[in-house]
Amino acid sequence: MNGPEEGHIEGCPHHKDGCLVILHMIPATGWRVLSFHPEDGSTYTEPLICWALVELRDNKHKKQEEARVVEGMVACGNSTHFADTGCIVRYLAPGQDEEDYKEEAVEAYEEYQNNLKEEGKDQDEEE
Repeated sequence: MNGPEEGHIEGCPHHKDGCLVILHMIPATGWRVLSFHPEDGSTYTEPLICWALVELRDNKHKKQEEARVVEGMVACGNSTHFADTGCIVRYLAPGQDEEDYKEEAVEAYEEYQNNLKEEGKDQDEEE
């Protein structure tokens, strides 16, 4: 990677007010992400391929204050994407068992469902 702009990702869903710039990547050997399916709450894991140090920038590509975070990335076909899609429960270190976090997954799914209901109420009130 020659510079941060090469890692520029437009329209990241959880950063709709700007863009993400990947500053650095390192392997995530043995790490996985535990997520749930939004339709039914069933859980699944995916192996992380790397950790990315990312920086949030505004729509004019200016750095935001206090806007650097580390995000896990997963493979998706021939490309990669951020693991944090809104349905993530947690990252699992090598050796951690997903069964130990089933209760946390159920709580995350319930919170997700409640947020959807609240968003629906807010939209109904606006109409």
